[in-house]
Amino acid sequence: MKKSVIISMISTASLLLSVPAAYAHPGNTDKNGGHYCWTNCAKWGLQYGQYHYHNGGSSSGGSSGSSGSNGGYSSGSSLNLPVEDNHAHYNVFQNSKLLTVLHSKDDAIAYAKQWSHAIVQDANTYEILWDNIHTQVFQYGKYVNDFGSKLGAVMYTKDHEYSSVLDAETKNVLWHNYPFHVYQGDHYLDWFHEKNDAVAYAKQWANSKVIDGYTYEVVWHF
Repeated sequence: MKKSVIISMISTASLLLSVPAAYAHPGNTDKNGGHYCWTNCAKWGLQYGQYHYHNGGSSSGGSSGSSGSNGGYSSGSSLNLPVEDNHAHYNVFQNSKLLTVLHSKDDAIAYAKQWSHAIVQDANTYEILWDNIHTQVFQYGKYVNDFGSKLGAVMYTKDHEYSSVLDAETKNVLWHNYPFHVYQGDHYLDWFHEKNDAVAYAKQWANSKVIDGYTYEVVWHF
């Protein structure tokens, strides 16, 4: 009888210890107790590539908590969500692949210059601060000029209507300022500079849709 009770208690304890792991998103933590999110990031309130600490890491902005047998997740959250890092650091990517993380912006840019098709991102704000992506600018579909960075190309095209920025290597559209058109069925309603504004307007009408003025693709429909 006693043996049965002991086995039952051990099984129950094992189940309780394994519960927090169900809330964990994939990825091993580094020596600081943190890591980057690459899978199902939105589910955990994170952005793709966002660095964050799990409880027990060196984050000064989150709650410290204990790092015992609860899998290293914050006990202050009902879903054991990870604690974010508030320290300044900069991600360096090449073709969307993370190369390194540095605490100095200047160091990050200097490192990124060694690679082609690289970008430097503020890991806290997710703003792209520097890039060397070879781009081409078009206006009304006509070639205008080459640029050594996406940031420089976008800055230039913002002052020129019906412009687009393409990756010179892949020909993928990186940015454009063509309008977004709103239709109700086949009836044309209006156009907007921003997709979000077009969608907000289209939601007022049944059987409506929003069409990208550059690609002519339906980007939203009722």
